[in-house]
Amino acid sequence: MDEGSTPEELAVAADEAFRLRLALETLPERERIVLGLAYSDGFTQSEIAEHLGLPLGTVKTRTRSGLARLADYLERAQ
Repeated sequence: MDEGSTPEELAVAADEAFRLRLALETLPERERIVLGLAYSDGFTQSEIAEHLGLPLGTVKTRTRSGLARLADYLERAQ
C-alpha cells in the first residue's frame, strides 16, 4: 500500500493478509513450503525442485494443489 492509502483501504488489506495467513495454515506443510518459496522468496518451480531435491513434476503438483486448496478455503470463508 502507498502512503496515500485511506484507513479503510489499509483495514481491508490487513484483513485480506490475515485471511491468507489463516488459509496458508490449513495447507499441508509440503504445499505451504513450495508456495512460500515461489511467492515469498521468488523461486521458479525449477529452482524450488533443485532446492528441495524434488522432481519438477512434484513441485508443479504441489503448487497446483496448494493454490486450489487456498482458493477453496478463501471461497468458503467469505
